[in-house]
Amino acid sequence: RKNPHIGIIGPVTNRIGNEAQIDLGEYTSKQDQLAQQRVAEYTSKRVNKLLYVHMVAFFCVLLPRAVVDKIGLLDEGFRFGFFEDDDYCQRIRLAGYSVAIADGVFVWHEEHKSMDQFNATGKQAVFDRNKIYYEKKWGAWKPHVYRR
Repeated sequence: RKNPHIGIIGPVTNRIGNEAQIDLGEYTSKQDQLAQQRVAEYTSKRVNKLLYVHMVAFFCVLLPRAVVDKIGLLDEGFRFGFFEDDDYCQRIRLAGYSVAIADGVFVWHEEHKSMDQFNATGKQAVFDRNKIYYEKKWGAWKPHVYRR
């Protein structure tokens, strides 16, 4: 392990609600050659570059087994889809580890595909319920920010 202080790390992506999202400009799909070229240009300039953040979204993460052994598993009190990643990253930081994004690694994200089983009202209900659960544990939730 090159950086043993990192407890969890995620990639950059095309679509997510935090700093992991990079600007690919206009594109039609993940097969769009211009989008692929932009990804290659972005990541090739940032190999081994890290961005330390408050949380990483759990659509794709990497963490050492030792961190899971120390922190435990995901809190099953969260219902499917929202805030379980915020909670876990909070627990990782409290255990003394950092949370980071690998700026030279890109994973395409089909945002909310796992949530398509819910209609808009159902998604909002899960979000609201999990937000209340999160805030009971940690206090007021701070909405995610995008990189500048």
